[in-house]
Amino acid sequence: MLKISQYPLPRKMVERYVMSVRILVLEDGYPLIEENLKGFLGNSLKVKGRLDGSIPRDGELNPNIVGIALGMPDCKGKDIPELVAARPPSLCVGCPHIDSFLGLNERC
Repeated sequence: MLKISQYPLPRKMVERYVMSVRILVLEDGYPLIEENLKGFLGNSLKVKGRLDGSIPRDGELNPNIVGIALGMPDCKGKDIPELVAARPPSLCVGCPHIDSFLGLNERC
């Protein structure tokens, strides 16, 4: 797996790497990295992601969506194993929305 977290994308590194792999781009929000890769590679390689419909254009990613994009069977509606502990939804540490959330909860 190649993780690229710099902008602009390192074009030569990407071109060397992609010659031997299939590409599935998983990114939340607008498909910026996917568009850049398609621009670099043209039609020479198939880049899958939100733009070609392998991943839905809207909504959050979840294991079922990613599994289907990787060619695995749909597991929606199956029981969750007991190994997986239930936990309530939460905001990420350092999220700027935490202050708004706490402020709203103080007023209730």
